[in-house]
Amino acid sequence: MPDSPSEQNNKIAIVIVTYNALEFVKICLDSVRRYSTMTHEIIVVDNASEPPTRDYLKQQSDLRLILNEQNQLWCAGCNQGIQAVSEDATHVLLLNSDMEVRRADWLQRMVNVLESSPRIGIIGTFPAPLRIWPLFGSVDGQCLMARKSLFDEIGLMNAEKYPWNGGDLDLTARAFKKGYIYKLLPPEPELVIHYRGMSRRRKKVQKVETHKDYDRLQAVRNAGLCAFRMPRFLWEIYKRLPGKPFYKLTSKELRIARGKI
Repeated sequence: MPDSPSEQNNKIAIVIVTYNALEFVKICLDSVRRYSTMTHEIIVVDNASEPPTRDYLKQQSDLRLILNEQNQLWCAGCNQGIQAVSEDATHVLLLNSDMEVRRADWLQRMVNVLESSPRIGIIGTFPAPLRIWPLFGSVDGQCLMARKSLFDEIGLMNAEKYPWNGGDLDLTARAFKKGYIYKLLPPEPELVIHYRGMSRRRKKVQKVETHKDYDRLQAVRNAGLCAFRMPRFLWEIYKRLPGKPFYKLTSKELRIARGKI
């Protein structure tokens, strides 16, 4: 895909929170290195993994490593990584440690769509759908990109309220409150794949408080939005309206995402 203006003078800070699952951490980092052709930096926040994972990470000279002596959980770990981003970084990408990058233009495609409109604040590859007006869901935090300036404007993720689940929804809702929408990239071409929850399968993860569900409707309202759960029949009607729902790519954005503009 040829370079576009949005790809020039950009630097992507890739933030990865790790907790054990060494095999998948290796897959993730190797694929990021192989396929990230834009200027970037890698920031890894390790949440008190066992020695094999930490020893491996300490040997990696091309990343900035933050070692936590206790598991701070995903949301707080992301915040640590965001706070460590270089001043010259223009975008922040949150990437789960059990992801594998599949294309050399993955960063370019995300940046190009994000920069196609100042109204787009967040972009990602995986949806977290909800029938809750006005958001209808969020971008799942497993692969989520935003401008660095967005975090400067609305703040970090709310790790106190959403230590494990919900931080991505809260972030999306607070951005929406400020006038930013989110966009979801199409499933094809596949940019990344997710091996789903490898670090959670370890017995030592705190299970009671960290993995419990949360009230998604209340989370949206907590962000200051007038939210309600849309009845299914209204949702089916809404989806058929021109240009709805807003998070789907327009025809122009789709061409940008596919590298045709």
